[in-house]
Amino acid sequence: ILCCEEVCRDAVSSMAYKTLPIKLQLPAEVFAGIQQQCWQWQSSQDVKPFADASVLVRQKVDAEGEWKALQVHAIVLAASCEYFRCLWAGNFLEASRPAEVRVEDAPAGAVESFISVIYGQVASLSSFESLQHMFCLADRWQCESVRAAVLALINDPF
Repeated sequence: ILCCEEVCRDAVSSMAYKTLPIKLQLPAEVFAGIQQQCWQWQSSQDVKPFADASVLVRQKVDAEGEWKALQVHAIVLAASCEYFRCLWAGNFLEASRPAEVRVEDAPAGAVESFISVIYGQVASLSSFESLQHMFCLADRWQCESVRAAVLALINDPF
């Protein structure tokens, strides 16, 4: 079984002809679908409300020290990523606590870029390694829209 890092590393290495920075943005119809899902959940009586959330990252991946809190809306992450939907809407302990996720093994910049893409912004990826981190986060958090956008960038010959 190949892990996402190996698959993405091989694909990204074939992108040497692309110029940096690489711009990554979700298609408008995908972002509109995320917004629609959020509105449906907010008006639904069957789904418990999503509270504001934090994604905690370290400035350096292997560093000890304080966490930086990235403020997000749990409902946006849940509408975008299967992992967060299951985590916060399922029968997990995390669903009963304030929504908080610690990311220990990804650079803070990669997580911030991932979140900005989820919110419909353009992420300017300054290295092929950044693209690899974006792919791995999308794979880990089961965010098919970001994963597909990264794969489209990798497979685009221009």
